[in-house]
Amino acid sequence: MHVMRNTVKKSVGSVIVGIGVIGLVGACSDSGSAVKADGAAAVSDSSDTPEGPSSTAPADASKVHSLVLDASEFPTGYTAQEIPRGQTQQMVDRILETTKNAKIKPAGCVQLSAVPDSVDINKIGLVVATKGTTTTLTESLAVVPTTIAEYRRQATGKCADMTMTMTMNGQKITSRVKQKVVDGPNTAAADSLVLEMETEATVDSTTVTTRGLFGYASVEGYLVSVQAMNLTPSAKPDRSGFDTVFTKAVAKVADEA
Repeated sequence: MHVMRNTVKKSVGSVIVGIGVIGLVGACSDSGSAVKADGAAAVSDSSDTPEGPSSTAPADASKVHSLVLDASEFPTGYTAQEIPRGQTQQMVDRILETTKNAKIKPAGCVQLSAVPDSVDINKIGLVVATKGTTTTLTESLAVVPTTIAEYRRQATGKCADMTMTMTMNGQKITSRVKQKVVDGPNTAAADSLVLEMETEATVDSTTVTTRGLFGYASVEGYLVSVQAMNLTPSAKPDRSGFDTVFTKAVAKVADEA
């Protein structure tokens, strides 16, 4: 049973990462006020462009690796890991392939047809930090032609409760994903979104519940994405660490882009 639970934990981790990848690559206020869960602080659809309302030049994809946080910028207790790009490319492509063949209910919540067969990892800035063996904070950065308003649409209404069925490593995984928009920290982003996600993943007869936090911000034409996960069943993600990393990640892009 312990081995099976570890297998499910790894699988649900891949499911959550897959959802993040879909958001990052498939979805084709400047005052720093907190963004409320009701979206009251969000900019309108007409101004929420990939470049952001104050940007005058397109973002440069070649700068994404220099704009992500350094290891020293993560909270105490976390160790940032440099994952070889070749290994990351293989991982992302494998997740994309698995995700494209998934079944989503309600079907309109995720546009699987928009998920590409492959993504050039050289155009995605990525840093993963871990504390222990189950707690992770991940930042990714890319130039993505979508809006925070679209992310909000994909996580609310009927899409707040989705079912995803996929096959990974020869095993059928059925996951129920519940998403809720929650208050976000003060950041320099024109618009941002923070989601609390609960995933119940079942492999064979074993079910594991995992919780995570996802943050998205549109900054100077870049999409900043931060994830906090705890793969210990039913444990909460590190909200304090998430807020710190999300705020720093947005500020770095705003200051240096």
